[in-house]
Amino acid sequence: MTTTLPEPTHELDAMLHHNSLDGSNPGLAESLRRPLLRAAVATGTCTRLDPSTFRDADPFFRAEGESTESWHSRRQDTIKSLCRSCPVAAACEELTLRDRNYDGVRGGLTEDELRSRARQQSKRLTAARTADTHLANQEEEILRAYRHLNRACAVNSDRYKASAPKRMAAVAAARSNVHRLRTARRQENGWAAA
Repeated sequence: MTTTLPEPTHELDAMLHHNSLDGSNPGLAESLRRPLLRAAVATGTCTRLDPSTFRDADPFFRAEGESTESWHSRRQDTIKSLCRSCPVAAACEELTLRDRNYDGVRGGLTEDELRSRARQQSKRLTAARTADTHLANQEEEILRAYRHLNRACAVNSDRYKASAPKRMAAVAAARSNVHRLRTARRQENGWAAA
């Protein structure tokens, strides 16, 4: 009897369902924006580890006072046993490179390997960071527009007691602004209209 996985319903679910972020699909993780990378990394093998099972130290980081030889040996064990089989290793590597967080083992790579990749891909990473910042700014602007719409809809009735048309105009303007911002974001990203 074979078990069939349910069909994925979300973009990230689809990528995880098809093991697309394990490194076998080069470039996919690089094309994702930061929120999706963070969500993917949150499903990684390392997130399912029980910290109480660590013998002496966290397998991903060098212990205080640990010798270089001991750390290198433990680090290789971590990469072999955990990272190489992780379904989101490529997303972990990409997020680490964008965040410039090269301490420990990330995405199956050592600190030196991460720094080397960051140098080799500096232009691409700068563009990705810029795009991530732009997306975060767009999302914040859209959230502000939704808050404004919410305030316009839930305004104290005393304020607009004499002027229902004024209140309706404020709600219509707020709705229009939300629609304009969402449409602009979708068009910029090549998505269908809002």
